Amino acid sequence: MIIEAGVLGGLSAVGFGATFTRLPKKAKKFILDHPLVTDIVATGMTYKVLGGTLTALTAAGFMSVGVSAVLFVPGILAARKIRKSKKRAAKEAKATLPKVIYL
Repeated sequence: MIIEAGVLGGLSAVGFGATFTRLPKKAKKFILDHPLVTDIVATGMTYKVLGGTLTALTAAGFMSVGVSAVLFVPGILAARKIRKSKKRAAKEAKATLPKVIYL
């Protein structure tokens, strides 16, 4: 039962990830801005689609962890991009400042 639930949950999470990458930018932004709502809706839908059994409940739990991971990765990448741009801006500002000579 656990193996089947792991496989079903894993495949559902992979399917969510594949669908997520093909969504329009507005939908992606909404999903990334509201990860808890997305996780709850996706988990509920998975439970309903898989039949409402104990295996489906366990699969929905596995899928929920997978969806959280799928939504976590873009957040990390965006934070890294922001940090790099801040460092680059600081370097550029430092390079453009005139050197002061005190007499």
